[in-house]
Amino acid sequence: MVSILPILAFIEILNFGILRTIFCSSSWKTQTIIYQNTLDESKKVEFQMLDKGAFGYRKRTVEVNYITNWFFISKEKGIYNSDWKKVNLEVNELGLK
Repeated sequence: MVSILPILAFIEILNFGILRTIFCSSSWKTQTIIYQNTLDESKKVEFQMLDKGAFGYRKRTVEVNYITNWFFISKEKGIYNSDWKKVNLEVNELGLK
């Protein structure tokens, strides 16, 4: 039974697609923190990019609520009221020039 698991995993990767598996393993990287909530410092609005290799980058702007440095909740939102202050802090996690 144990020797069958690697074979099944390999077949599933081939079935799912090798390139799709590689692209799904990357994560969104924060480029700029646009807004920060004045009432809750852990809530931020960030501009993020996803590196798709030779296919370029995907871009999104999301509201992120950091629970810890490693765990957060993100959601797309478009209306920001007076509880938000504009900070425009450049983070550049992708290391772009």
